[in-house]
Amino acid sequence: MMASTNETLLFGWRRPTHDNGAEISHYVVQLSQQQKLVSNETLPVLPSERQNYIFIFVGLEPGECYAFQVAEKHS
Repeated sequence: MMASTNETLLFGWRRPTHDNGAEISHYVVQLSQQQKLVSNETLPVLPSERQNYIFIFVGLEPGECYAFQVAEKHS
C-alpha cells in the first residue's frame, strides 16, 4: 500500500524479475469487503520496459475493513 485516505486506497507492485517461462499477459486486481467481492479489475501487461504498476480504489466507506489482492495471469 502506498497511500490511503478515508475513501481511497492507492497501492503498487513490481513485475516479477522471472516469470518461470510463462509470459504474464495481465493482472487481476480484486477488492473485497467482509469477504464479498466489491471490485474485480483486469489490467493488461504493458511493454516489458514497464516494471512498476499502481492502482487506486475510490469510493471506499470510512471505518469499513477491506482486503485487496493482485494476481498475475499467464497467456
